[in-house]
Amino acid sequence: MIAVLVSGGKDSTATLLVALERFPKERVIPIFTDTGWESSITYAYLNYLETKLSIEIVRLKSRKWQDLLTCIKEKKMFPHGNQRFCTYHLKLIPTAEFLAEHPEIEEVWLGIRASESFRREKKYGDLTPEDTYSYVETATGLPAELRQKIKHLRARLPIVDWTEEEVFRFLKEKGIERNPLYDMGHSRVGCYPCILGGLREWKACWKTEEGRANILKLIELEKELREMGYNGRIKDNYDGEKLLRLLKMEDVQGDLFKEETCEFCKV
Repeated sequence: MIAVLVSGGKDSTATLLVALERFPKERVIPIFTDTGWESSITYAYLNYLETKLSIEIVRLKSRKWQDLLTCIKEKKMFPHGNQRFCTYHLKLIPTAEFLAEHPEIEEVWLGIRASESFRREKKYGDLTPEDTYSYVETATGLPAELRQKIKHLRARLPIVDWTEEEVFRFLKEKGIERNPLYDMGHSRVGCYPCILGGLREWKACWKTEEGRANILKLIELEKELREMGYNGRIKDNYDGEKLLRLLKMEDVQGDLFKEETCEFCKV
């Protein structure tokens, strides 16, 4: 059995399609780990994939944290580059717990491409789609007991050497629509918005009613943390007030944000 980590993004969708080409459906377990902070468009897209491919996607959630906002409130801080507790608690731990409870799973397939960034090129550039490596070695910080239960698992990156153009072309060839978020200005799919994501992602999020409401919730949460005496800050270089001011200026002037990307959102 193989598990395919599915986010609703182009790369994990392509990886799922590759798996379904190579193996009978009963040997493929698609897994979506829900942070409780995803776009409603992504949830709808996952439903579309299930119907289109005649599959069932396993939906996981943290057993400890309800969603991203709850996690931030309990931690009394926002995630940042050196404290990616959101990914750890909301994605990595629930996934590892599920894998530990299903010893029949032998491999975990991830939709990671080396060409996504310099960081990933350095880390995965020497791998081929047929290479495997220890899954637990990359799942840093897991409790020892949990690590022990999944130490047998191998990880594979079936599209590691693909380009973005090849991914989109593959989806089209297979008759699979891409997540509509890409056509709304997003380059990545994940939390809505991802706190660790680039500001251009926040700009695209701000343009929708749902995204704007979520951003305002984060700004309000920052105020709550500060009133409690914690120096909470939504992003390393932007507090809520500055971020809101820039987003409102963006509505009028446009193209104020430099391009940034999130390196940290895939399990």
